[in-house]
Amino acid sequence: MAITIIQERKKQRYMALALAAIIFAILLVVWLGFSKKKETALPASAPAVYAIPKIDIDLDFLRKPLRVDSPYLAVELIASPASVTIGQKIDLTVNVFGLIGSTPFAYKFDCDDDGEYEKVAEGVYERTYTAAKICDYQKKGEYTAQVLVEGEFKYFTGESEGATQKESKKAFAKITIKDPNANPIISSCDVSPISGSTLIDSKFSFNVLANDPDNDKLLYFWDFGDGATQNISNPTHQYKVPGNYFPFVRVFDLTKEGEKKGGGASCYPSSLFILKDLRIFEEIPPFEKEFGRKNPFTPY
Repeated sequence: MAITIIQERKKQRYMALALAAIIFAILLVVWLGFSKKKETALPASAPAVYAIPKIDIDLDFLRKPLRVDSPYLAVELIASPASVTIGQKIDLTVNVFGLIGSTPFAYKFDCDDDGEYEKVAEGVYERTYTAAKICDYQKKGEYTAQVLVEGEFKYFTGESEGATQKESKKAFAKITIKDPNANPIISSCDVSPISGSTLIDSKFSFNVLANDPDNDKLLYFWDFGDGATQNISNPTHQYKVPGNYFPFVRVFDLTKEGEKKGGGASCYPSSLFILKDLRIFEEIPPFEKEFGRKNPFTPY
């Protein structure tokens, strides 16, 4: 604030000097104009010396009043993170604002607004202070954490000795505690048939059975191993190139906004072996000649 006031005063001085220079230039031009007149043009009764007319300029409109305020205190509390699951630690950060000078403060943190402080820090000059991993909740619900900031201000009250004023302010932060997320559980996944061909009408049917302990909506992601994917639970797929493939499925649980909550679960059905285009088997003609030995104990 002091720097701002100094800058304002400098700005006012520069404006006043500029205005004074303009006025001086105007007066100089007027004076030169009068001095160049011929004496014969002057009236007989005119005095020998002319006085320059006085111009009064009020520069008060360029000035701004200097403002002096009483000390005041403002406090902000931030919980990070503000939404966690049971057992996760939470940081509380307090920010102090206002005309407070170099006053030390006492910071008192209360995680669940029960009047018992989880941490007290006294004689702190920092205006931003973090109580790391201070709050730990074991039940889900909505909680209100708070901080009490206390300090003393020394200031003048018109008396020579001045005065000391104690000041305290509270700030609050809302915290949401949720149950830990449970990933989906896959009961089974399968494919039928487990071998086939690249014929156009050769289709493979995939299926997966899964559920979520939290009853969240599920997202299915099938990867068929050939670069193709689908996002339904029981898709069908055709392969265009012969070879061995290793399809798999991942199941994710979703938030109400449709975002993934956890790491999901995976399942790999039976590996597939894709044959080349199948041909109809030709019937082998019967072998009419006799073969083998009539008498197993002789060469004939």
